Amino acid sequence: MITGKKAAQKLLEEWDEIWKEVDPGQNKGRQRSVFGSIFEDLVTDFLKSESEELKVKKGLIRGADLGLSPQVDIIIYSNKVKGIYEKESYPTAIVDYKDVKSIIEVKSFVDLPTLNRLPSQIDKIKEFCPTAKTCIFIGTLATPIDEQQVRSKFNFVDYFAILYTKQNKVEINDYGEGLDKFISYLSSLS
Repeated sequence: MITGKKAAQKLLEEWDEIWKEVDPGQNKGRQRSVFGSIFEDLVTDFLKSESEELKVKKGLIRGADLGLSPQVDIIIYSNKVKGIYEKESYPTAIVDYKDVKSIIEVKSFVDLPTLNRLPSQIDKIKEFCPTAKTCIFIGTLATPIDEQQVRSKFNFVDYFAILYTKQNKVEINDYGEGLDKFISYLSSLS
């Protein structure tokens, strides 16, 4: 069984190594890009290494109590996770969470083009995750999305962040705050 503490410890153990690869002399946008890429790789590698035990199927981790707060949903958008879940068809919507009872943290994996349709999916996210207070998106963006449109529709959550944007095409001003909240949360579990 994978626990939240185990997942948190895995990430925290790698934290110093991650920052060694981020040049403090780089501009802010480049720092974000480099960090986001490394962080995404780390999360993806962890999921791949644990995917069998987590029984990843149809884009949803089932049967694994990750030990995290039910107030947190982490939705990862990445082309790097393709192949670690059963993909029956091209995903055009968030997977159905209605049958999820004991899963504490819901993770959804969808392909890159779907992220650009994020605003149209927010109602589905709200329907399936009505108690979510924090949404953290890790992924790459090929084209910009309307931040205000997303934020206005995400008014049912307390926080929204995109941790990595391709070529820094999308600026999320509170990127760092979202990152700090996420890491603080992981630290509290370990």
